[in-house]
Amino acid sequence: MDIERLRRAEPVRVPDLRDEVVALHQPAGTLEEDTQELELLHRQLDRLAAHRDGSRVEVHRHLADLERPSRLLACRLRGGASHDGTHAGDQLGRAERLRHVVVGAELEAQYAVHLLAPRAHHDDRDPRRLPDPAEHFTPVSVREHDVEEHDVRPLGREGLETVGCRLGEPDVEALAPQGIREGLGDRPLVLDDKDFLLADHGHGHNTGAGRVRLAVDSPTARSRIDPVIPRYSRPAMQQIWSDEGKLARWLEIELAALEGWSEIGAIPADAVARIREHATPPTPERVAEIEERTHHDLAAFVDAVADQLGDDGRWFHFGLTSSDVLDTALALQSREACLLILDGLQSAQTAVVRRAEEHRATVMVGRTHGVHAEPITFGVKLAGWAFELERESDRIERALAGISVGKISGAVGVYGGGDPEVERVACARLGLMPEPVSTQIVPRDRHAELLSALGLCAASVERFATEIRHLARTEVREVQEPFGRGQKGSSAMPHKRNPVVAERLCGLARVVRAASAVGLENVALWHERDISHSSAERVVLPDAFLALDYMLDRLTWLVDGLVVDSERMRANLDSSHGLVFSQRVLLALVESGLSRDEAYRLVQRNALRAWDEGLDLRGLLEQDPDVKLSPEALDAAFDLDDALKHADVVFERLSALMTRKEEPVHA
Repeated sequence: MDIERLRRAEPVRVPDLRDEVVALHQPAGTLEEDTQELELLHRQLDRLAAHRDGSRVEVHRHLADLERPSRLLACRLRGGASHDGTHAGDQLGRAERLRHVVVGAELEAQYAVHLLAPRAHHDDRDPRRLPDPAEHFTPVSVREHDVEEHDVRPLGREGLETVGCRLGEPDVEALAPQGIREGLGDRPLVLDDKDFLLADHGHGHNTGAGRVRLAVDSPTARSRIDPVIPRYSRPAMQQIWSDEGKLARWLEIELAALEGWSEIGAIPADAVARIREHATPPTPERVAEIEERTHHDLAAFVDAVADQLGDDGRWFHFGLTSSDVLDTALALQSREACLLILDGLQSAQTAVVRRAEEHRATVMVGRTHGVHAEPITFGVKLAGWAFELERESDRIERALAGISVGKISGAVGVYGGGDPEVERVACARLGLMPEPVSTQIVPRDRHAELLSALGLCAASVERFATEIRHLARTEVREVQEPFGRGQKGSSAMPHKRNPVVAERLCGLARVVRAASAVGLENVALWHERDISHSSAERVVLPDAFLALDYMLDRLTWLVDGLVVDSERMRANLDSSHGLVFSQRVLLALVESGLSRDEAYRLVQRNALRAWDEGLDLRGLLEQDPDVKLSPEALDAAFDLDDALKHADVVFERLSALMTRKEEPVHA
C-alpha cells in the first residue's frame, strides 16, 4: 500500500452520526484501483462472515490512513455497498456508544483486524461499573500470518480481557500519530463501561481486584469530566478542565509564588531556579495514588512535586494555603475558557451575519403569539440574533475581567504566613490582578457573575434554536437543519427529518442555566470560608463551559448549513389572505377621517370574516360600503415593498456594528 499516497489524499467531508461534519482522509483512486491492495482484507472478511450479524466496527480516529479499509470492512460485515465516502459509523449505529475498535495495518497489505462481537447489550447497567467481558462479549482476533493463542490472553486482573495487536515495528512510526507511536507496538484492547475502549486511551478501570491503570501516553487529556458529557465536549475546552490541565496550572502558580518569595529575599534565587528547572506537573495517576493517603488533592499534588526536588522540595508551597493555589488556578482556567467562548461567539456571529445579508430581502411572515402578524424578512430576524450575540460577548468579557483575579493572601486573607508583595509579583507573572480583599478564598460573587453570563448566553442560543425548531415544523416548513447523506431521522419512520441539533441545544441550555443557579447559591459562605461551594464548582464550572462551547460550535454549524425555503416563506405569508396588512388599512382609514375605534372595528369585522371563510381581505374591504378608501389607497395599504421599506435601517446598523468590530485597535 502506498502510504505516501494516503498521506497526500485530500480530505473528504462526510456526515457523522453526531450531526457534525468531520474530515476523513480517503485514498485517491476508485474502488477498482484499490482491489489488489485490499485483497487480503477481503479474505479476512470472508473468515468473519459468521460474525456479521453481531459485529460492530468503527474506525480508530487516530489512524486516519486506515479509514477507507475500515469503511469497506464495515460495509462488508453488514452487507452494505457504501464505498462513496460514507463514514463506517453511518452503517453501524451511534458512534458515541461504540468507542474505538482497533483496525491496524502493516505496509504491503498485511492487515490486522480486531473486533468484538457482543453477545448481549444491557443499557440499564451501571455506567460507572466495568461490565464482565466474559458475560457480554466474545473477543475475536483475525490475522493472516501470525494469529496465535497468545494474541488473546487475560490481563491477569479480574474482570478484564485483552486482545493484543502487534503491528510490526517498522510500520508503527509511519502510521501512528505522535501521541501514540510508542504505545501501538504491542498494546492491548480492553473492554470498558462504554462497550469498547483502546488501551492507548490510558484510562483507568475499577475492577473487583482494584484499580488497573494502563501506563501509556493518552492521545487526549484524561479528566474527571470524561464520564459527565464526553458527547458534548470539544478537545480544547476539555483540555482546560482536564486533570492534566489543572495540575499544570497549579504548578504554574506555585512557581510564580516562589519567584515572589525570591524577589523579597525570603527564598534563595538559586533554589527557585533549580525548582523551576526540575519541577514538572505530576501525572493524575500519581496524585490520585497519594491522595488515597492524604484525602486532600492539593496536598497530594504538593507531595508529588516535592518528591522531584530533593532538598529544594522544602520550599515548594512555602507560605501558601490550598486556596491560594486552587482559586488562582481557577481564575486561569476560567480565563482560558472564556476566551474559547468568545471565539465561539465570534464564529457564530459571523455565520449569522453572513446568512442575514444573504436573506435580507427574503420575505416571510412575522409571528406574535405564534399567529401571523406583519411581514418581515428572514434577514431581519437573523440580524437580531447577531446583535444578541454581540451583547453576549460583552457580558462574557465583563465576567472575564471580573474573574481574572488571584489571591496569595494566606489562610484568612491577612497574609499571616505570607507577604502582599509575593501576591503582587505572582499575580503579575500570571497576568492577574490581586483580589483587593480576600478571605481564605476569592469572593464567590465573581464566579456567580461568570456562571450567570454563561447561563444568559445559553439562553440566547436556546432562543435561536427554538425559532429554528418552530420554523421546521411540518405545518410551517420554512427551514430545515442540514441533513447528511446516510443520516437517519428515526429508527422507525424513514420520512423523518427532525431538528435534532436545535433540540439538543435547547436541552443543553437547561444544564448551563442550572449551573448559574448553583453559582448564586455559592455566594453565601460561613465567615471567612467553608467548602460547601467547592464540590458544586468542580461539577458546574467545567460542565457549563463544556456545554456552552459545544452549543456555540453547533449553532455555527446549524446556521451555516440551514436550508431556507424562501418560496414556502412567501406562501405562508400569503396564506392569511392579506391579514398581515390590517394595521396599514387601519391607518389609512384614520387618515381618511374615521376615529381610531371606528376604523379598528371596520377592519376587524372584515378580518374575522377573512379568517373564518378563507376570503381575501382586500376583496372584502372593497365590497364593504362602510370602508371608503380609493383603489389607490388600498393599493398603498397592501404594498409589500412599502411595508418593508425601512428594513434596510436594520442592516445599516448591523454593518456599522461589524465595521466597528473589524477596526484595528491602535496603541
